[in-house]
Amino acid sequence: MEQLMIKIIALVLVSYWVGQAKTDEDFCYKKQCPEYRQLEKNEVFEKRLYYAAYWTTTKVDGTGSADVMAAHARLKGYFQGHGWATDKNYPVLVNVTERGGPSDYSLSWFVPPGNQISESSDPSVTLELKPEAIFYVMFFHGTPSVELCLQNANILREALVTAVKTFDPHTYIGAGYESYFSILHHNEVWIPTTADVIS
Repeated sequence: MEQLMIKIIALVLVSYWVGQAKTDEDFCYKKQCPEYRQLEKNEVFEKRLYYAAYWTTTKVDGTGSADVMAAHARLKGYFQGHGWATDKNYPVLVNVTERGGPSDYSLSWFVPPGNQISESSDPSVTLELKPEAIFYVMFFHGTPSVELCLQNANILREALVTAVKTFDPHTYIGAGYESYFSILHHNEVWIPTTADVIS
């Protein structure tokens, strides 16, 4: 009887979360996200112009969960030290650069407009105004991980080659829009274009 009750409760919870699911067009539901303009879209990816925005960034020392959690704690400390909400803005970005040796990883949080901007007292956290930039973007589902992001980055790269698009082959960004512990996830992979023409 106890196992049956557990199954019924799990079914109700899953039904609730499915009912609350965001559409892929509404992935910033009730959150502050960076502004962008869609320039192009097809069945596999879209091309977006992201406007200039502030981001906080810190290096991730490895791909283990402890490394990511330590980077997360540094960014959370920075936000809390400024009195900023830590659960009202997305996405969280994992920036990856591959240049022959081990990949470089960093974690970035979007700083919503209206926050008082000041430098970090923690030298491992940087605050920067990133200029507007164009990215090719593909969304995917599943619990976010470095491996899943790399798989989807490779799928997007193949699609860009097929579509004869110019892009940076050494950089990709994983973007997450929910808590890691959410049941449903809208994730994205961003690859910067090397063409500066805005159409």
